[in-house]
Amino acid sequence: FFSMHPVGVEYCKNFVVLMLSEEYIKQHREKIRVASYRWEDIKGIGKDGSQYCAPSNYVWFLQWLENNSVMGWMDFFANIVPNVSGKTTVAYMGRLYMSYK
Repeated sequence: FFSMHPVGVEYCKNFVVLMLSEEYIKQHREKIRVASYRWEDIKGIGKDGSQYCAPSNYVWFLQWLENNSVMGWMDFFANIVPNVSGKTTVAYMGRLYMSYK
């Protein structure tokens, strides 16, 4: 995805996107971090750049994950990359945030 997207950076090649089962998340939640930050420098693809929009200011989180040897959850990786509806992602995100209170 990011090899063709305008917000893709070389650093992304160090990571993979995985779908984790609810059971896996429950078992390993101490190793999962959730990103929550204001999107900046948003870019997309398509004729007018409005499709599959994602922020450009996420690399800090990937670096933090790598430096701390943990897994991360990012909204646009969970939504745009696998082509899941925004409604589904927001509903899941709410449940995920609540489970980390």
